[in-house]
Order: sequence, then C-alpha cells, then structure tokens
Amino acid sequence: MGRNAPMYIPRSAVVVESQAKYADVMWERLNSAIVDFQKEISDDEEVGVPLASFGQSIVLHIDKIGDRTPELIIFFGRLLQKDGTSERAELLQHISQVNLLLLAVKTPKGEEPRRIGFDSKETAVE
Repeated sequence: MGRNAPMYIPRSAVVVESQAKYADVMWERLNSAIVDFQKEISDDEEVGVPLASFGQSIVLHIDKIGDRTPELIIFFGRLLQKDGTSERAELLQHISQVNLLLLAVKTPKGEEPRRIGFDSKETAVE
C-alpha cells in the first residue's frame, strides 16, 4: 500500500455521532413508558414482560434496565419457576428488535413488589 493510499476502516468500526445515541434514546423512551405504566399498577403488582420467542411462554419480571451504547438494551430480572423459586435472567436486545408488552403481574408470595430501576443514567428512576 502506497504512502498516500487511503487507509481502509471497516464500516463496523465507524460510529457516526448520531448513531452513538440510539441506545440512549431507546432507554429514555422505555424509561418514560415504564414509569407511566408503574404508576397505574396496584401495590401488590410489578412489571412483567412475556417472552415467547424462546421456545416456551415465560414472563420476565423486570428489575432494572440498562444500555450498552450504541445498540443494546439490557433487561435484568427474574424468571419465576412453577415451584415458586426464581432464576436471575438478563435479556440483551438490539434496539431494532425491542418491543415490549408490559404486564401487571402479581408479586410472588412473600416478596415485596419491585419497581424497575434504570441503570447507567444520571436521570435514573429508582
């Protein structure tokens, strides 16, 4: 390659400034929608999201939402089992695939209802 030849930079390595904020914008929109939804549910309920694309119908009880700019939204939560136990779960979604059906689900017996926290932002809602 000659001294004056242009340097090849893979397209995937180039992040346009406007693209760098995609996950941030999605995070803000999710924050607003979920906070509004949480205001309408009863004291013995929390937010759940059904996940049907994993071979079975399960509900993720969301505890926290974060992002990894520029393209990922991460949902942290619990999957409740039939025996009443729960497993920690994280769902990573590309911003182009995020669509949520927010459900008001009963809090498991013996637990306090949880409200979703929003991770990694100065304007976080706890």
